[in-house]
Amino acid sequence: MNIKYNSKLIKPGDTFIALNTFNDGHKYINDAIKNGATKIIAEHGSYEVETLIVKDTKEYLINYLYDNYYNKIKKLKLIGVTGTNGKTTTCMLIHNMLNSLGKKCAYIGTNGFYINKFIKELPNTTPEIIDIFSFKLFSIREIFLFIFFLQTICLSNLLKKKSFLHNTNCYILLIF
Repeated sequence: MNIKYNSKLIKPGDTFIALNTFNDGHKYINDAIKNGATKIIAEHGSYEVETLIVKDTKEYLINYLYDNYYNKIKKLKLIGVTGTNGKTTTCMLIHNMLNSLGKKCAYIGTNGFYINKFIKELPNTTPEIIDIFSFKLFSIREIFLFIFFLQTICLSNLLKKKSFLHNTNCYILLIF
């Protein structure tokens, strides 16, 4: 996947999307260009490389991922856990129980990314939608179920794309 929201991960030829998350991604556009980004997707500004200005970069990204990658991952079942407390524990318990029962599954969350065993650490405790898609694409041949936890903001973005949840076997557990 050559579209990235972290300017430090940009390689020559990549596209940088300036997401407004905990940090305003627009602050990192020049760093992305210095690292080799040849296209910028942003909500405002003019830059020295090809630039696409959109109303909402998060909404653009959701639509882009759906249009370009959904068919590759649509058969994968999802369990998303959201709530105030206990998300990490709940996800790890589900992951470990299903793997113990011989059901190969993956986990993404505070503890990192797992397919049966630890694969890698993650920079954020709550994955961005692009992280969920890229890890699902990475693990598609290995697993039948993908477990992750959601912050409310991520859940609302997924719900905006109703067909994404409707056509994907997605189970969302609410933990309070």
